[in-house]
Amino acid sequence: KLMLFGNLIAFIGGATNYPLWFHINIAPWGNIAVALYAIITVYSIMRYKFLDLRVVMAELFTGIILVIFFGDVFLSRSVPELGFRLLALVVMGLFSFVLVKSVRLEVDRREEVTQLAKSLERANIQLQQLDEQKTEFLSIASHQLRTPLSILKGYIELLKDGAFGKPTKKMVATLADMDETNERLVKLVDDFLDITRIEQGRTLFVFDMHSMNNLITSVVAELRDRAIAAEFSLSWVPPKGIDEVYMDDEKIRHVVFNFVDNAIKYGLKGTINVMFEKKDGGYVVSVKDNGIGFMKEDQVNFFYKFYRGKNVQGTNVNGTGLGIYVCRKFVETHNGYVWASSPGLGKGSEFGFYLPGGVKKRKEVLDGVTKVTSKASPVG
Repeated sequence: KLMLFGNLIAFIGGATNYPLWFHINIAPWGNIAVALYAIITVYSIMRYKFLDLRVVMAELFTGIILVIFFGDVFLSRSVPELGFRLLALVVMGLFSFVLVKSVRLEVDRREEVTQLAKSLERANIQLQQLDEQKTEFLSIASHQLRTPLSILKGYIELLKDGAFGKPTKKMVATLADMDETNERLVKLVDDFLDITRIEQGRTLFVFDMHSMNNLITSVVAELRDRAIAAEFSLSWVPPKGIDEVYMDDEKIRHVVFNFVDNAIKYGLKGTINVMFEKKDGGYVVSVKDNGIGFMKEDQVNFFYKFYRGKNVQGTNVNGTGLGIYVCRKFVETHNGYVWASSPGLGKGSEFGFYLPGGVKKRKEVLDGVTKVTSKASPVG
């Protein structure tokens, strides 16, 4: 619109010169108005990028040079000089054409890249919004599922205890299956809740000095019956000389439990070794089994959300790949790291994590912000 308005002013202003040809004397106000055309054009270029300034400058530069070369042609004093200057004019014309064309191509490419960047930015914003909505949905759905599952567990326990009459042997077996299935659903919902809390920054971490030996011992004791039922033996010997570690014991217990539980789920019978040692100024906990193992391409993806190794997808259909992702997040919040290694398929695997050492103050952290601090706990 501005360019159209500027052209209209230039046309009307220039048309005021025509009466002078017929000796009609009028004030030259129209010529002054033509100057507005230049101002409007420059403003349009700068403000709305109507014409790219680099293209305009390239065309202006080459145009001035061509005018100079063209003028030199008429200053030739001989035929050879005329031919030389005409040749120079043609060469300069070709050079100007190539220069302006290359500038236009560069401008078009830059504009295309800019548009793609804007499109990617919009798409990224939309993906972030969708991810937030997904997280919020998981949070709401998980909370809604948690309550009926807890109620169902209570009724199953009442039935098993004979609150509604003594159960038959067949009922006892069925109730045991129901209880096991319910526990799996509860664990799945808990994993979803952990993920939503982590992604929304609502996970509270309480760091203090705690006994790692006692923590691992309690996990091994809890899972020993399950391991025996699956024909495994759990090997765990608390090391001497090391014990207290700066950690959120609830979160790290979740990690150790998950690693040992997975070793039972995906093992091939035999011994599962749980080890705790001091290494590189920190502490390492590892769980080693002689199970199905995994391939190298699985190794880098294990700790990502919803990822399951190709060799375990048919072994345990109840896995989701969420628990191990939560473990990674918990350990990373401790400024540590997790790993997984295996010599190959059918050769067992090892999962472990590293926590930095040192005696530090007790603190509570929510969404990366320290909320409470106090004096350091004594080291046992």
